Amino acid sequence: MVLALKYQGRISLAPFLAESMGTELLQRPEHLPADLIVPVPLHPVRLRERTFNQAELLARSLSKQLDVPYESDLLIRCRPTRPQAELNRQERTRNVRGAFDLRGEARVKGLRILLVDDVFTTGSTAEACARLLKSAGARTVVVVTAVRD
Repeated sequence: MVLALKYQGRISLAPFLAESMGTELLQRPEHLPADLIVPVPLHPVRLRERTFNQAELLARSLSKQLDVPYESDLLIRCRPTRPQAELNRQERTRNVRGAFDLRGEARVKGLRILLVDDVFTTGSTAEACARLLKSAGARTVVVVTAVRD
């Protein structure tokens, strides 16, 4: 389903996937409550190519389910990267190093953040984003994905 969402544009699958993610989170109370949901961003060039950010669609649906606000413009991808699916573990880490930035560091200070992405493989993307959020003062960052590869 994630592949159909991401590569075939079947955006109607996002709410169903997010519902599964939310159900799993609700069964793990140590990860909740959260103050803010933040999707992993796409670079503007990739966003124009795909026309949507699958992580943002998941985050928006998860926000409704959990009644937690989300911000789609807090994290930005400031430089284009190669698709992670093409890379090995070491290349993935190098690929996302310095690829993200934060708009308004004060907006995360002391917050418990749910970082949303579609796929967790090596954790390189999630780690890069979480490190940035934590360095800006987020109290906790919990990564939630639709699937672990």
